[in-house]
Amino acid sequence: MSLSNFLVIARIAVLSILVAGSIRCAPARPFVPPSADAATSSSTFAVDSEISSGDAVDRGVAPETPVVDRPRVSIDVVRARVNSKRQIVALDAAAKATVDSRVAAVARELATSGTPAIGTELRLVFATTDARPGSKIGRRLVAVQIGSGAKARRAFHVVDEASGIDGFYDASGRPLERRLLRYPVAHLVVSSRFAMSRKHPITKKHRPHLGVDFAAPRGTPVVAVGDGEVIDAGWDGPFGRHVRIRHGDDIVTAYAHLDRIATGVRVGTRVRRGETIGTVGATGLATGPHLHFGVIRNGKYVDPLTTTLPPAPALQPAALAVLRASVSDAELALTAAADDDGTVRVAQTFDTTTAR
Repeated sequence: MSLSNFLVIARIAVLSILVAGSIRCAPARPFVPPSADAATSSSTFAVDSEISSGDAVDRGVAPETPVVDRPRVSIDVVRARVNSKRQIVALDAAAKATVDSRVAAVARELATSGTPAIGTELRLVFATTDARPGSKIGRRLVAVQIGSGAKARRAFHVVDEASGIDGFYDASGRPLERRLLRYPVAHLVVSSRFAMSRKHPITKKHRPHLGVDFAAPRGTPVVAVGDGEVIDAGWDGPFGRHVRIRHGDDIVTAYAHLDRIATGVRVGTRVRRGETIGTVGATGLATGPHLHFGVIRNGKYVDPLTTTLPPAPALQPAALAVLRASVSDAELALTAAADDDGTVRVAQTFDTTTAR
């Protein structure tokens, strides 16, 4: 190899080494955070897939926020009617279980005559909360409507655990129920009223009838009309199977001729308003299945249908907020169902804290 060729090769090698060194020593491109304008135009920043969430925080980049599934609250309207036996029945066979004694009680409060006429139409608004598709958390009655158009009357269900409220109110917050329910069964047929003298259908003797008889099929659930303590549960001669509940210091309610007493209902048991305590029967001295319901006030029997009952508690601010939400949900669903003959479902999504 000639001297000139050797010098050319050596010169090329030196240049290659210098270029490679300059590349390795070049400073990294500095990180430039998004400008203030960019930050206000979008709530999230684009993050390079190679940057970990920890690095993103260190470098001032907002990591992507994970999407959290919120419970879905679906609102549906069930149509019901007062039949020839003055029972409230759902027109949708699948919704029959949704009509209970509280619906009957509220219907009586809403009816101007005190008892809904045969053929009266009702619309019952229910809310069902789903944690995820196919997984139901709970279902509750939101509102009851009697009639339609300008004559429609509505009751809204308010549940506020903090203040212990579980009752029906009108849209302004006026209670439509008393602290005690007036009707312990979901049937509106009164077969025998309170009277100081009545000819007994079996003994044929005149004697006081110190209560009200509700005719209902055997097995119909009987509920406690208020919170209280069971003071008697068992057999009582002509009254058959019966339960007595003390509500505070001045009121005792009695439920007689029961077909059976609910499991766990015994002397000393605490029960809640609306809790099933037994079923309608014809035990004891009875001509057919019915519930004999009595109210004892300060040691004296009074007419359950006319006696003044303790008022429901007034709504506090938190409960008023629940009422406003119930009114909003119900009015939306009832408006959607106004001209519909079937069940209407209106899907809505709430935050976890507001899913009712």
